[in-house]
Amino acid sequence: MGTGSAEKAEKQSLGDVKKTMKKLFESVTDAESTENEHRKCHDHYRIRFFWCAFLPIALISGFQTIIAGPSDWCWKPQLLRIVLALLTMLISGNACYWQWDSVAEKHLQSAKRLSSLIAETQHRMCKELTVVETQSILQSWYEKEAAIIADAPKECSCCHWFTQSFPCLCFCGPACCFAPGTQHGKCREETTEDGLTYDDDETAAETAFSKLEKWADDKALAHSSANARFKVMYFWLTFVPVAILSSIQAFLAAAAQDIPFLVRLKLAEGEVANVVGIVLAVAISLISGIAGYWKWDATAKEHEFACKYWIDFKLESQRERRRDSFNDDPGRLLGHLWKKLILNLRDQPSDGGVCGYAETHTFEKWAESVLQPSSHSLKHTALITPPIQCCLDDVTPPICNRTTALV
Repeated sequence: MGTGSAEKAEKQSLGDVKKTMKKLFESVTDAESTENEHRKCHDHYRIRFFWCAFLPIALISGFQTIIAGPSDWCWKPQLLRIVLALLTMLISGNACYWQWDSVAEKHLQSAKRLSSLIAETQHRMCKELTVVETQSILQSWYEKEAAIIADAPKECSCCHWFTQSFPCLCFCGPACCFAPGTQHGKCREETTEDGLTYDDDETAAETAFSKLEKWADDKALAHSSANARFKVMYFWLTFVPVAILSSIQAFLAAAAQDIPFLVRLKLAEGEVANVVGIVLAVAISLISGIAGYWKWDATAKEHEFACKYWIDFKLESQRERRRDSFNDDPGRLLGHLWKKLILNLRDQPSDGGVCGYAETHTFEKWAESVLQPSSHSLKHTALITPPIQCCLDDVTPPICNRTTALV
């Protein structure tokens, strides 16, 4: 009997090690794919910065240096210097707004950190391991990978919005496909009659929390899309018009008298020039006032922070439910996540088609189903999770101090 029990325990231990190692191999494979995506995005943004900022500014500066000296061969050198200076200002402002060089470096940093993590994990896997050691390696992998994913860039400037609206007009290469939720591995799933998905070995609580993490993933993607949308809106409706009108204003003030066409139109001096200058100034002030009223740039930044919040929310849930203490008391993690929702969800932006604080009533019902699960089958216990509601005007926001779900 003792020998049989020992053999059975040894087989179970070996099976646990193989199962953990399989999860680890799948995670490492997915991380290698994510690393390649980060490197492609780095190359893409570097090339974009070179062709759209560095090279044009270098050529314009070189030509400005040439015509700065004796330039009898050049047509109206003073006028050309003004035009080139304004063009340099526009190109520099556009590059500073989108920060292509900074995004490229962030992608490269994420790729390097993933590469180091993969090499370290593979080195630790090249020896015989016990169940405890494999679990420790897997837990360490999940925590470090979560930190890297949380710090990685989440969106790709303006093309993310254009791609969603017009998929056939995507010209931004690999960066368009790099969005929250796409860099994680896919696991083998089954679907229950009530729409929940779970792995073969998932318990009821794990299934429910997987549903919550899917919700958080969708929320992060929605906030990322809204961030890109508001950035594009601010760029085209504020930054570009103000830059162009300011350039025209400076050009008319400095070089209108050197152009016969503008002199004939009396734009060089006189009442017409004064009226045009006043109209340009009023237009600039009006556009700036509209942008200041609607706060598109501030809203974009709020959506960016909200996207990071939901990604951290999901990664924390994944990290905590892999601990041994989760199976003993899943309500502890539920209470912690509930408290985070109450404290943070009401402060997140709801502009741009993203639901806001009113969604906590859905989480309340979901929490009750977690604490009081219903039987689904002999093998699995599925939790009836109400679908996440869309933004509705008639939804009453819940009170902040509700704790009925945790009773």
